[in-house]
Amino acid sequence: MDVEKIKDDYMNFIKENTKINIHENEIISINTPFVDSFGEGISFSIEHNDRLYKVTDNGFAYWELGLAGIDLSRKGKRKEIFNNSITFHGFSLGDNNEIYRLIPKKEISQSIHDMTQLLINIYDLTYLSRHNVADQFYQDVDSYFNNSDRFNFFQDFSLTGKSQLNHRFNYVFIQDKINKLARVHTRLDKQQVNSILTSWLDTSLVRKPNEELYIILSEEGFQNVSEENLIALDSYKITPLNFNDKDNLVRKLGA
Repeated sequence: MDVEKIKDDYMNFIKENTKINIHENEIISINTPFVDSFGEGISFSIEHNDRLYKVTDNGFAYWELGLAGIDLSRKGKRKEIFNNSITFHGFSLGDNNEIYRLIPKKEISQSIHDMTQLLINIYDLTYLSRHNVADQFYQDVDSYFNNSDRFNFFQDFSLTGKSQLNHRFNYVFIQDKINKLARVHTRLDKQQVNSILTSWLDTSLVRKPNEELYIILSEEGFQNVSEENLIALDSYKITPLNFNDKDNLVRKLGA
């Protein structure tokens, strides 16, 4: 297979299917090719604010999750995950429940990318069962690695891709002089896989040739990965891992 052609075709697909329009008062709408858990296209807007620009979802994600029965006004694990996701991606939550970031003009492209990834992650909350939320999967993963002496790693790593966008990874494990990057997800659907492939392809020129990518999944998420998505990941040698299989985690990521 011509990997470079596949990469270029995929990046062109993202470019051609991202719609950007300007409206009254210089408000710019961004419509991405990704969809949320309700099957609607992920979209948000950019507003000019004095010398800065504001990337905002105008409170839509908070409102839509509320319609799905996820009450983020009360303390709980869903609210904690919601707030942690916003912070991790470098955004803030406004008084009207809007997710936003104030930026100079030069950071617009990066912020479009970050907001898209954030909203994809946030809509994962609709897939979380009460059991998964109670288990605090992301915190369990973090606690496990930080309290084990069998892994050599550092957290919250980012790479700047060919597009000049930064792509975030939850962990980088150092094993036999090989960097093994890892992202943590509760599940993998087509949108998540597309996002992962976008990051991996865009950073292909800045990564070391022997670097590998692993996706750490919950038990439920690992068992429910479709054959189609497994084939797509395997085409780029990206490996899903079941967090519950600790022996395999040590074999694949241990020092």
